[in-house]
Amino acid sequence: LHNVVTGVDGVNDAADFAIHPNPARAGEACTVIWATPPAAYRLTDVEGRVVREERVAFGSPYSALNTQGMNAGVYFLSTDGNQPAQRLVIE
Repeated sequence: LHNVVTGVDGVNDAADFAIHPNPARAGEACTVIWATPPAAYRLTDVEGRVVREERVAFGSPYSALNTQGMNAGVYFLSTDGNQPAQRLVIE
């Protein structure tokens, strides 16, 4: 077996934000709902490569996340704060 991920540190399913739908289909728009909106967020793949980086509109309780062009797999959304990353599955 090559390139098998068996765990990821810092992932929390009870973070201060939620991603809907999750899992999502490639090309489907997702919504990120913030308990406390951050200034920005970053989406990385399982190898830590940055896939998306976006600023969040000041005070906005949600953000649109475009999955267009993303391959099926597991991604991690993190913020500029101390919130743990949240897992996003693209089917």
